[in-house]
Amino acid sequence: MLDGDVEKCMEDLHDSIECGNKWREKYIATVKLISKFGSKGLKWSFNDQSIFAQIEAFNQRCRELIMICQGQLQFAGKGKDFVIPKFGGSRGPDIENILNEIK
Repeated sequence: MLDGDVEKCMEDLHDSIECGNKWREKYIATVKLISKFGSKGLKWSFNDQSIFAQIEAFNQRCRELIMICQGQLQFAGKGKDFVIPKFGGSRGPDIENILNEIK
């Protein structure tokens, strides 16, 4: 993430969050189907909060990493389309070199 394709990393993090959300949706739908069509008294007896707490913690870490990626795009110029502007004048090349060092 810090040296590679930051935008691809952000896409992967968004996909990971979406995957966790879809998993939760499928779980809830499955619980409803088992309650509706299962044998009498058949229910899943899992601690839903425990399962989803871990997924939500993972999603939160992904969101925090997205914020780091956004910082990399904004402040370190890690985006694939980022180009340091050209500065005119006799000091133009020096300014460009300084910006590249800061980057």
